[in-house]
Amino acid sequence: GVMGLAGIPLDVMTITIVAIVVGIAVDNTMHYLHRFEEEFHKDRDYRATMYRCHGSVGHAMLYATLTNATGFCILALSNFKPTILFGTLTAFALAVALLMAMTLLPLLVIHFKPYGPEGKLG
Repeated sequence: GVMGLAGIPLDVMTITIVAIVVGIAVDNTMHYLHRFEEEFHKDRDYRATMYRCHGSVGHAMLYATLTNATGFCILALSNFKPTILFGTLTAFALAVALLMAMTLLPLLVIHFKPYGPEGKLG
């Protein structure tokens, strides 16, 4: 992907980025979906549920990702190029993963309606 286009080689440092980012992205996704399911049963309205989720678990996801990304950005102060790349690329990938969890994931949930049809509570 981005590393290949930028001519960044895979090495011991950059190969671990995927494992870290996928792990955190899966955590964010699971937290969001769990909250979505809980909130959806209140009024069975997908859009309203999305807004409530963004206002609750979305904040937690944002702050956790900002904290992690900031920690990885500190590695950019290193003098060792692989460490610099590792830190900046991991922070960038975490930001992209958060963006997808907050935009694409809700879009897919609203489109496919995995928690059943919308409507009044039974």
